[in-house]
Amino acid sequence: MNILEKEIEDIVFNTASDKLRARGLFIPNLKIRQLNLGSYGISDIIAYAFYRDEFNKVQIYITVIELKKDSVDANTVMQAARYCKGIDELLHREFNLDNHHLHFDIVVIGKTIQLNGDFVYMAEYLNNLRAYTYSIDLEKGITFTRISDYGIVNPTIVPLEKSIKGFVKKSIKNYYNG
Repeated sequence: MNILEKEIEDIVFNTASDKLRARGLFIPNLKIRQLNLGSYGISDIIAYAFYRDEFNKVQIYITVIELKKDSVDANTVMQAARYCKGIDELLHREFNLDNHHLHFDIVVIGKTIQLNGDFVYMAEYLNNLRAYTYSIDLEKGITFTRISDYGIVNPTIVPLEKSIKGFVKKSIKNYYNG
């Protein structure tokens, strides 16, 4: 069953967080959609929450949610990162945040996750990134599945002698003979 990106956005924005959690998607309950961030772009959905820590500092958790009706790839993550930067700039410019700590998370949602490109590497090293796929069933409605096992499908590995080992040997030799 096909669905438009705007329809996914409507579902995520209009559904309470506890109901989204029951369907597999974990995001804060306070949400803004189509936030215009000037030259940084227009975000799909921003979800956020406020907490006070033991030192009475306000912790602001901001989740940038980027939706794709088809495949999520590295460009999707970069787009969301751009929105994080825009929000960070906006909040620091407009408000005194000396007693606040900002925490950013990126959530990307698509029908599939591209596992044969740069997304795999980004996902492995970005601790604040969560990727979900969605599926739609007439009886179950929409469900979200968190994807956490990233890896290139059928990777080609260069023999160690031709890659790092040769580079290290050459570098050490040059260092000691240089």
